Parts: sequence; structure tokens; C-alpha cells
Amino acid sequence: MLKNEKRWGYLFIAPLTLGVLMFVLVPLFYSLFVAFSEYDLINPPKFTGLENIKILLNDQYFFKSLLRSFINLISVPIAITIGLFTSVMLSKIRLGSSLFRSIFLLPAVCSSVAVIFMWQYFLNYDYGVVNWFLVKLGFERVMFLGDDLGMASMIVMGIWGGLGIKVLLFYAALKNIPAVYYEAAMIDGANAWKQFWKITLPGISPVLLYVLITQMIAALQDSTRFMVMSGNGASETFTTAGVYVYLQTFSFGAPGYASTCAWALGLIIMLATLLNFGFSRKWVNYDV
Repeated sequence: MLKNEKRWGYLFIAPLTLGVLMFVLVPLFYSLFVAFSEYDLINPPKFTGLENIKILLNDQYFFKSLLRSFINLISVPIAITIGLFTSVMLSKIRLGSSLFRSIFLLPAVCSSVAVIFMWQYFLNYDYGVVNWFLVKLGFERVMFLGDDLGMASMIVMGIWGGLGIKVLLFYAALKNIPAVYYEAAMIDGANAWKQFWKITLPGISPVLLYVLITQMIAALQDSTRFMVMSGNGASETFTTAGVYVYLQTFSFGAPGYASTCAWALGLIIMLATLLNFGFSRKWVNYDV
């Protein structure tokens, strides 16, 4: 009987295992091989050893794009802070809490490309809604998508777009904290701020770690928003590391070198993730 159950178990996971093998592991290792090869999408890959790495280390455009990806990380702590305090406020509301949660979640369930076009319309210099209001109020038009404010606009867009998921996750984590902890703290005379630092933050710290790591990875990999906003990476202001990999592959016809850039970005993300897990031992509490 037990053997039959095991066989059925293997049978059920076989499609998923096959899918991971075909669509994740095989492309992953193939891209690693291509990263050390000269490849132009037409001729077969030709192994060149460390040549692509030498080119990468002297490629100022890659490092500039990588810097923009790191600048995009600014959105992570800001979005987490706003999402956390919003969820705390929602947890105190009884009437209309579900409605507010649904409103905050709307950007996450809408088409990402449609949302980007909406922002593009709002921030457009000539006919954008924001500039229309500025002119009506007597101010001059602002080039929100230009070289000076383009990155700041993308950060604001990223904060707004990801706020709903964060609010939902934090709200669920807050509801999972036993109310008896807050009751005991109130009896001991702890004010709301002290309860937040001593009970709320430790109680949601595992979820906070999850949100921090996933949002950090998403910010470093972010390319879709920048691609659509700039018109397929036409503007250097919006060329993040992810966009640069795309351009090297499809605009410059160098998927071999693009794989090298992608692996460099992947290793940086992996290192940052491991550091987060390492430091999390000092502040994440799994006992609540």
C-alpha cells in the first residue's frame, strides 16, 4: 500500500519536475555555457573562455545600467514603510476595512503594461494630467520623464504599483499576532509606539523578511516598466541592468555577452539575498 502511494506521488510530481527541468534548469545551464561563448543567434556558440568577462569588466555602460538598478532599490524601504503603516492603520479599522484593502490591491491586479501607459499619460510633458494641473495652478510644466526626473518618476511608480501586495501581506501577518500580547502590554502600561516595536515588528518579522527579499530581487531585475516607459530601451535614463541585457540580445545581436551580463546580475542578486538571510538572524523572530 505504501509503495503504491509513493508511486502515485512520483507520478503526480513528474509533470512539474519535467517542466522545471525543461524550462528552468536546461535554459539556465545553457545560458551559462553561452556566457562563455561568442554567439550571435545565427551561428552556433563558439567557446571563448573568459573573453566576455574581460569585456564586461571594461564595459562602462553595463556598470551605469547596474547603478540605475541599485538606485531603483530606493523604492524598497519606502514602499515597505508605507505598506507597513498603512496595514497597521487598516487593522485598526472595522468598518470598510475590506473595501480599503481592495482599493489598495487594484494596481497589483491590473495589467502592468496598461498601468505603465496610464502613468505615461499622467506624466507626459505636453498633455499629461499632472502638468495640466500644474499649468492651471500657475506653475511651469515639468519634464517628469526626462533625464533629471525620469528615475525618480519610475521609483514613485514602483512604490505605487507594489503597495497593495505589501499591505495585504502585512495585514495578514498583523492579524496572526495573538491579541493576548497586546492586552498584556497594555496592562503593563506600554504605549502604542512601544507595542509596535516590541510586539508588532517582531510578530511580522518573517513576513517582513520575505517582502524585503522579494522586493529587492524585483527591483534589481526590473526591466518591463523601464522598457515600456522608454520605448524598448531607447532612452539611456531608463536603461537598467535588465534592459541592458535585453538590448544586448535583441538590439545588438550579442546574446552571448548578454548572458554574461545576466549572470553577473544574478550573482549580485544571489549575494545580496544571502546577506539578507545572514543578517535576518539578528532581527527575525519565528517564535510568535
